[in-house]
Amino acid sequence: MFKVKGSITGLLLSSIVLVMACQPPQKKANTVEPGRLAFDALEGIFETGNWQTILDGDTTYLFFSREAPALVNVYFYQMRQGDSVNTFQSQITATNDTIQWNWPGASLKLLQADSTQAKWRIAARGNDQAINYLFSKKDSMVIHLQVEPGEEHILRRTLPISAFLVRSKYDFQHGTQYAADTVEHRTK
Repeated sequence: MFKVKGSITGLLLSSIVLVMACQPPQKKANTVEPGRLAFDALEGIFETGNWQTILDGDTTYLFFSREAPALVNVYFYQMRQGDSVNTFQSQITATNDTIQWNWPGASLKLLQADSTQAKWRIAARGNDQAINYLFSKKDSMVIHLQVEPGEEHILRRTLPISAFLVRSKYDFQHGTQYAADTVEHRTK
């Protein structure tokens, strides 16, 4: 009779182990990768959007596009005769425990980010000092950029990139100004 009890106990234990082994691993509540939170914060600031600013006396556009949980493509371009020119693409990526924004010849490191601000730093090189960039979202249409020490820029939201580029080409060919229309006009 002891063998029967042992067999039943063994069968029960084996069944419990088998059932537990078949269960998917339990996820801990509220576990999110820190990098993912930072990318979500950056998306809250820049969104997938086309932004206009004045850099070195020229109107420059930046288009931000989140391509993956830890990847944002950023396109810098200018408009000449209805076409985008002087374009280059940069990327915001996660490497180990840092988030970097790679520019030609430079790399910015994200120091902190929340839904309204992102602070970046270009490391010092040679005799150059480190430079901080602070992007502060004022509202859905305006981002302030402070470059330390003392330089300021304003980024203004424009039309979605596809509509903007088509209208810019049309404006050049027909002497109109449809590309000057902004999202602000459509949200009233």
